[in-house]
Amino acid sequence: MAGFAADLPAIGATAKALRTTADSVAAAVADLDAAACADLGPGRLGRVAAALVTGARADLDRVLGAVTTDADLAEQVRDSYEELDTDTATRFDRRSW
Repeated sequence: MAGFAADLPAIGATAKALRTTADSVAAAVADLDAAACADLGPGRLGRVAAALVTGARADLDRVLGAVTTDADLAEQVRDSYEELDTDTATRFDRRSW
């Protein structure tokens, strides 16, 4: 494809942004404590709040897994393009195509 170029710095920046997002989600998950809801109030309030926190934590765990996987993939894409560029440049320098 004529004119195609992978923007390695942009791919790297995307991977970094995804890692930063994963760190933020991990911190949010760590802060969610269902046990802290036990004495929240009268009746079922504590149990209901704990259930909500437990559900939110499970949802955020799934988000964390997806964002971490995406960061890994972005890094792999960047590294693959970089390796391909290096290998191609080396072949051109050696005229071994």
